[in-house]
Amino acid sequence: LKIYHDKLVEHFNLLSDKEKNEKFVIFAEKFKYLEDYGGEYKLTLLSQPKLVLDAAKDMKNCAGSYVTRISRGKYLLLLANDKSKERNLDEKSRFMLGLNVSNEGLVFEQFKGDCNHPASNRQREMMKLYLEDKDISYKDVGDLRLSRNGDEKHELFL
Repeated sequence: LKIYHDKLVEHFNLLSDKEKNEKFVIFAEKFKYLEDYGGEYKLTLLSQPKLVLDAAKDMKNCAGSYVTRISRGKYLLLLANDKSKERNLDEKSRFMLGLNVSNEGLVFEQFKGDCNHPASNRQREMMKLYLEDKDISYKDVGDLRLSRNGDEKHELFL
């Protein structure tokens, strides 16, 4: 409970600290180009702390805990909406994409839907196309690994 409290205080301090908030926005805006994509996802960069916290609440995940990492220039979050005509009713339409930022460039970390629901195999393949288009490094594991059956486990957005 104390750890949760301390993180919550840190996030609210960040939101109320104008200088840190500006650093967050300036850093994130450098990656606005990630929204430009002609494929099957519509991407939206979460370029303000409030947008991250609102999206985390709306999607019922803990992505709000990434606000500090983003303000330190270490992480990015984007919303990815599946706009494909191929999407069926069993598939989620909205996902959150998490990317590590390093001196070597962007590195894929995670891709999860509302309540950390996994993407379908079709959506994972579509995300790989996006990552390749944007020259984002990834490994074919975790959230991008294709499922052999419908028994996909929900993993926490950590």
